[in-house]
Amino acid sequence: MSVTAIKQQLQQVINDIDDEEILKAVLIILETKGPAKKIYAITEEQAQVLEDRAEAYFKGAMKTTTIEEMETKLRNKYGV
Repeated sequence: MSVTAIKQQLQQVINDIDDEEILKAVLIILETKGPAKKIYAITEEQAQVLEDRAEAYFKGAMKTTTIEEMETKLRNKYGV
């Protein structure tokens, strides 16, 4: 299979995905390879921390806060 054919197949598969979490996971995988990795020069240790955090996030083991929740907390704390 040619590189062009693989790219076309990937595009079709990605276009058919409606699950945001799967798309985010694919994006993380794709951004760790190729030119994007060269743009964001991080150490191997930093990359491992990011991978560990992403894994914890997708497993639901990480506590997260929505922007709305954070805005409410800040308004309450600082009276803004």
